[in-house]
Amino acid sequence: LSSIANEQQLYDYLFEDAWQELSNQNAIDAQSLLIYLSEDSEPIPFELLYGIENARGISMQDFQIDEAIKLLKQLSLVEITGSMISMHSLTAHFFGETLRRRYV
Repeated sequence: LSSIANEQQLYDYLFEDAWQELSNQNAIDAQSLLIYLSEDSEPIPFELLYGIENARGISMQDFQIDEAIKLLKQLSLVEITGSMISMHSLTAHFFGETLRRRYV
């Protein structure tokens, strides 16, 4: 952390660390969901998530989506309100822009 010069670098460091944690857990479904959610920082109803494809182009089953949501919530990357899921705009920007340039 001592090498981080500004606020944006701090956020990038934290988000990169969360992405690496997902990689270490081989959580491709959670990573795929994270990138999907980063396309819009507006809340999305859960039912719209069911059936999306992961990074390998395979449709995820409902239980896989539920597990991915649980993991993203544990890492404080998403917010759950009732039957809606959302991501802070700063988080969405990192995973939607910065991460796409690096990994996708």
